[in-house]
Amino acid sequence: MEADNKPADRLAGEETARSKPVGVLERRRFNADFKLDWHDEQEAHDGYQLKWVGKSYARLETGTAPDTVLIPNAQHNSAPENSAAENLFFTGDNLQMLKHLRSAYKGAVKMIYIDPPYNTGSDGFVYKDRFEFSDEQLKTMLGLSDEEVKRLHIINGRSSHSAWLSFMYPRLKIAKELLRDDGAIFISIDDNEQANLKLLCDEIFGEGNYIGDVIRKTKSATNDAGTGLNYQHEFVLIHAINCAQISIVGDKKDVSHYKNPDNDPAGAWVSDNPSARSGSENSRFEITNPYTGAVDLPPQGRYWAFAQATFENWVKSGKVKFREKILEGQRGFIVKKYLAELKSNYKLLDSLFGVDNRYMNQVATKELNALLTDGSFIYPKPVAFIKNLIASITPPPQKMGRRLLFLIFLPAVARPRRQLWSLMRKTAATAAIFYASLMSRLKPAAKQNAPAIRRLIKLRLSA
Repeated sequence: MEADNKPADRLAGEETARSKPVGVLERRRFNADFKLDWHDEQEAHDGYQLKWVGKSYARLETGTAPDTVLIPNAQHNSAPENSAAENLFFTGDNLQMLKHLRSAYKGAVKMIYIDPPYNTGSDGFVYKDRFEFSDEQLKTMLGLSDEEVKRLHIINGRSSHSAWLSFMYPRLKIAKELLRDDGAIFISIDDNEQANLKLLCDEIFGEGNYIGDVIRKTKSATNDAGTGLNYQHEFVLIHAINCAQISIVGDKKDVSHYKNPDNDPAGAWVSDNPSARSGSENSRFEITNPYTGAVDLPPQGRYWAFAQATFENWVKSGKVKFREKILEGQRGFIVKKYLAELKSNYKLLDSLFGVDNRYMNQVATKELNALLTDGSFIYPKPVAFIKNLIASITPPPQKMGRRLLFLIFLPAVARPRRQLWSLMRKTAATAAIFYASLMSRLKPAAKQNAPAIRRLIKLRLSA
């Protein structure tokens, strides 16, 4: 779908074969003095916070309704292979797209991945806004002075930190509204704006909901050796709506070594380490093997990982097995760790999983060039890397109570259709993905490249 600059009131009642009715869009309310009613007491008070030129206007922009309408791509949607598709691909300004999605999908999205402009000075980012309000309205609504209004206009058409933050703020605020209570947002960024992005996300999502960051290796060597530092990585910041309701997971654990040679009714097991680094003197008792009489104590400086009463109960239940024959270097007993006792079937997500060479920029470039040879898109991400991020937050199907919605807004993920949709089918009974392209990350010559855009639209996911 494309965003067309037509009156927003045409949205009322419109429905397409690929989306729910947009319905009546909410507008931010103003009080009797025509001052913006924030409904957020924390934002109304000065305190520890990130400040920049244009922040008050970015807040205002967050609450305004979209001034565009969604125009379906009728030719694409009518194709037989797309007739049953539940997924959406948008092209245009992704802030407008987010505002359209807000009315129909508020609190419904499981995961959002963003690949924003990095503001490197060479990536083509500039902040552009039409400033639809007059200077007098801005002064009245936002309480700005003449000098502050002047400074606000200065950031327009710039790529300063303030301009970048003004660009990101409304997108992240609306993204938060779209996420479920157990949802999370993943944002790629490099060191140019990483520090500012962390503070901005802490403000929007809450510092306590910061999960951490993943490091991705981007290249083997840098072309700029002026600093003497071979800078090879970038970050993916992860914030949750509520850390208490989310669990990030890594690869599935290998449980093939769990066996049940003695037909234990409790199931397959492996031998567990019975000692611990900490404990009390009460945890340093003797354990006597009833078959051989051999006596065991925990190693020097360590303690048994259980109390004596607990050990005796384990002997009765079969969790502890005494060896009838003890070889040199063996303990006289085995403590079983049952497969059923695993708290999770997944490992922790390694924050350094992305340093593998298969996640570097050159891999994504090759993937993208195999699909589009005209160089229309820059800074793609390897599909395997995105798949790992999605898998880290996708619950097993048996634990999923409702279908999963994913939102990805970025310029290009190399060859997304088959690989990502395959992942969705494996990890969820039903899933839908929204793509919103960020036109500012297109190469300037490609913005008018209609054939390339049409080819990218054809990547819209289908079952």
